Amino acid sequence: MNTTTTFLISFASAASLLAAQPDVGWLRVAPQNGVVPPANAGGVLTYEVQTLSTVLLTGGQTWLWDGRNWADSGASAAPNAVFGAARTFDFATNRIVVFGGQAEDGTFLDETWQWDGTDWAQVVTPFSPPARVAAALSYDSVTNQVVLFGGQGVQGQLLDDTWTFDGVNWTPQFPASSPSRRAGHAMADAFGVGVVMFGGTETGTPALDETWIWDGADWSVATTNSAPAPRYSAQLAYDFTNSRVLLFGGVLVPNPLVPQAVVLTGDLWQFDGTDWSEIEVDGDITELLGKSVAWDFVRDTMVAFEGALPISDVTWELQFTDEEEGRAYSIGNACGFFAASSLEIAAGTGPRLGSLLEFRARGVAPDPGIVYLALSLNETPPTPLTALGLQESCIGRVSFDNGLSLLAPSGVASLSLPIPQDFALLGFSFVTQALVFEPPIFALFGPARVTNALRVTIGT
Repeated sequence: MNTTTTFLISFASAASLLAAQPDVGWLRVAPQNGVVPPANAGGVLTYEVQTLSTVLLTGGQTWLWDGRNWADSGASAAPNAVFGAARTFDFATNRIVVFGGQAEDGTFLDETWQWDGTDWAQVVTPFSPPARVAAALSYDSVTNQVVLFGGQGVQGQLLDDTWTFDGVNWTPQFPASSPSRRAGHAMADAFGVGVVMFGGTETGTPALDETWIWDGADWSVATTNSAPAPRYSAQLAYDFTNSRVLLFGGVLVPNPLVPQAVVLTGDLWQFDGTDWSEIEVDGDITELLGKSVAWDFVRDTMVAFEGALPISDVTWELQFTDEEEGRAYSIGNACGFFAASSLEIAAGTGPRLGSLLEFRARGVAPDPGIVYLALSLNETPPTPLTALGLQESCIGRVSFDNGLSLLAPSGVASLSLPIPQDFALLGFSFVTQALVFEPPIFALFGPARVTNALRVTIGT
């Protein structure tokens, strides 16, 4: 038995089980091969069935995530939009459809592009919706077409037009009822219910909380007993396993009289076709807010990729577990001088009896960067780490009394914990967080950075 396993068992033997935690939380996932897409703000994610991968379109590049590794697709072309494009997966043609957006020079686009699992191709149509950004696009299982609504036009005007796309041509629709002009709304197909739209912003109302449903021919307002708070730039995705639409995050406007004073939120809601209800999510994931997400309907998880500073290449997955499954959730944010370091769990590993659990701390100066990985039985109250010389915004979530020191070759420190098939460990929970020491700072002042924390529960 190696020393890390012995450390874990001795650590567990003195502990009682922690109180039950929510069964949903976000986890930072480290690709097994260590390869990550480049940092670019404005990247968008869509899941597609040709490669059974989450497709990331960012900075003119296309990357594929299969749940374990990122790979450059090698695509020879890409949509010209770098911001504000609408996208969806078209189940009728098995292609991702991207429309509109803003080019690098600021031009609003009216281009339609398709991804066939190998490469992008622009679709030239006889008719097209006018150029726009911040529209919403969704597959419609009633008509087996893609439906587009709204957005912001080239003159800054908000739009309220509805279009459908059959894979070849765009057709304007003239429904008897229609949502108001808006941008920044979200849409997703609730198979058997219709296309669900939520939120957005309209002239005079910085954030909306309306739920609309497109039945293939007309729009109607869904009257619900509860609903998410008014917001724009939320993300909607359909959970096939549980037959529900999931809403994640968005931008709140607490005071409509001060629309520039916005708040990013990371709440999670579900819509069953009749009403909304909130899902409690474990952990504080403010670094993830405002990012694009996609639903991986093969692995039943929501995937997100962080493509902007301060942490520019983190892959996130939303974990749904029951009481007996092992789980690991991210808590809080990374913080420190010059850059940020992320504490993650390697894809394909996890806190399960008889398996390997691998922690990775990324974003460390190689040789002689040192990572001190603390292990604590309980999450401590959030504490500013000013006593360690870090900024007040750098928050400790654990006691740093017990831990291990690790070297960081190639900028990554890793710790592998083989978890024995010992049922005495079932349900055991602990929290881990890392301090990063780099020259010349650690020789003079102390740690350069602190990572996020991870809450881990061992299961079967």
